[in-house]
Amino acid sequence: MYLFSLKNNRTNADVVFIRGLFAVTGSVAFAQSFYHGMFAFVIGLILIAVSFFVKRIKQSYKISTTVFLLLGTAILCGITQAWYFVFIPILYLGLEKVLGKETFVQVDDNNVIIKKPLSTKSFAWKEIEHIVLKDGLLTIDFNNNHFIQSEIDTDTEEEKFNQYCTSHLINKV
Repeated sequence: MYLFSLKNNRTNADVVFIRGLFAVTGSVAFAQSFYHGMFAFVIGLILIAVSFFVKRIKQSYKISTTVFLLLGTAILCGITQAWYFVFIPILYLGLEKVLGKETFVQVDDNNVIIKKPLSTKSFAWKEIEHIVLKDGLLTIDFNNNHFIQSEIDTDTEEEKFNQYCTSHLINKV
């Protein structure tokens, strides 16, 4: 049996989320500028600018995602005077905890199992056309012309693994 941990191929979801939060907050500030004048307009402009440079600001000043979330939420709550926006960081951190789990691929004598954060799929050997591990890249080619390809974190002897898979593919159960 082989168990692989797939490398995290996610984009910077936190940066995208924070950009959206600051863009929405800036837009709300622009809308509020009709009531609060030039001050809200300038704040909106600054927030929109921050939304474009979140990644650079995070890297340059070593600001954590949590600090950005709290800052963006505090500004949004202050501008709108609505307390229910405090749930934004809680929602994000909860989703990050659930969706941030690793994805595993388990290859054994009976099937190939792909364990994702929200689902687990099992594929019998007869559903698989080919499996190859080469240069740390795992490729699973299915009979229906779909395939999965991802880098793995686990060190495995590629030749032994490929022989193992080939023997099971020849004797498809």
